[in-house]
Amino acid sequence: MLNLPSPLNKIFANTEDLPLFFDNLMYGIAELLRCDRCYLYIRDPQLQTYQIPHCYCIHPEIPNLTQTQSDTESFYRRSIDPLFAAAMNGEPHIYIENTEKLFSSSDDCVFWQQNYLEQKALIQAHIFIDGELWGIIQAAQYDRYRPWTKFDRGLISQIVDQIAPLVTVYVKRQLHGNVQSLHDGYQ
Repeated sequence: MLNLPSPLNKIFANTEDLPLFFDNLMYGIAELLRCDRCYLYIRDPQLQTYQIPHCYCIHPEIPNLTQTQSDTESFYRRSIDPLFAAAMNGEPHIYIENTEKLFSSSDDCVFWQQNYLEQKALIQAHIFIDGELWGIIQAAQYDRYRPWTKFDRGLISQIVDQIAPLVTVYVKRQLHGNVQSLHDGYQ
């Protein structure tokens, strides 16, 4: 067994059904971190397509970002979204304890307000395999600012290390299938 809290050990015990596994994992992360939302962003570095197939929200009024179809990453996203740019540049996981302080000191206050206004604190964990970004886990707190503890940081790092190989398999199944469906639809 992995050295993870009990609820996650149960989730990691069954990785046969990857969609169910990732649904359960988003719920498990949100519960353990006591977050309001947790989602998985997957991407194919070669095709430059992405999808957010799994998102758990604790309250219905929190935006659920689940996408059923993949999409092409916009060419300029890296230049307008500093968090995405950090992920693409291979920076370590990001732990923001107070978005208001960070965003008010940013040069692009308008971008932050339009895209992260309601979030008070967030974690963005980058899933890398062989130097390429394959996914992002983002956990967000909407009702309060909060420090991310040593436990929180260790948990996220351990989860990312454990799921990296599963994410590559999932991306190849999920995104390649969606791209093939789109291609078949145009013929």
